[in-house]
Amino acid sequence: MLKRPLFLLVLFAFAGAARAEEPLRWRAAILAGRASEKPAAGVDNPGVKIAGAEIGRAFMNFLEFGYSFSYAGIVQKQELTASRTGYDVTFHLLFADFLADTTARGFYAGPELGIVNRSLRKVGQNVSLNALALGARAGYNYPLSARFSLGLQGQYLIVGDAKDTVTENNVNTTFRARNTGYAKGLLLLSCKF
Repeated sequence: MLKRPLFLLVLFAFAGAARAEEPLRWRAAILAGRASEKPAAGVDNPGVKIAGAEIGRAFMNFLEFGYSFSYAGIVQKQELTASRTGYDVTFHLLFADFLADTTARGFYAGPELGIVNRSLRKVGQNVSLNALALGARAGYNYPLSARFSLGLQGQYLIVGDAKDTVTENNVNTTFRARNTGYAKGLLLLSCKF
């Protein structure tokens, strides 16, 4: 009677040891850095702080697919009128990174595609300008241990035009956001699991 539970205990121990030897495929990271918008005629776009997170899964030891989310608060200043327009910008991106671990350990690069939401800061109105974004990213992860790494990443995104019409007191107002580009420089703290 005692042999069967002992056998199951040994079987589970071997299964756990085999699982522990599997490579760590998933990666989660928090990120922070600076973002700047492509300059436009008559508009000053200073660099702003950006923060977010991403999660990805490695396949075949040279490819990682994942999702990245980041947020930045951007204020544009019109040079001629000295007026300011504020946006809350959120980036929802899917990425595919090619891992260069066989040639240059820690380096990666790849395309990204997603939606960029530019919410206009306007009192009493909900103006949300969503546009498709396409870009590229490259970076380096320096391993701190088997699970943790510290990395640098650069991204450039091209974002399309967006418009939203808001009706208030039977008056339609259309808001537009021009096509633009965003450059991001990020610092990442990653954990594999």
